[in-house]
Amino acid sequence: LVVQKGDLRKLFEVTDFYQTVDRDRVFEKLDLAVKVAEKRSSCCRPMKETEMGRVQ
Repeated sequence: LVVQKGDLRKLFEVTDFYQTVDRDRVFEKLDLAVKVAEKRSSCCRPMKETEMGRVQ
């Protein structure tokens, strides 16, 4: 299946796609999606005990 990016964007606009998937989760390039995912996961992951230090 071959779909032009512009055609796909138009399809997303006229359907309820963006009601299901937030626009900030749609990317034009895979490498950008990976970079954003890595950034999101690194800022939101729980800290390990060694990173937090021990409370005494």
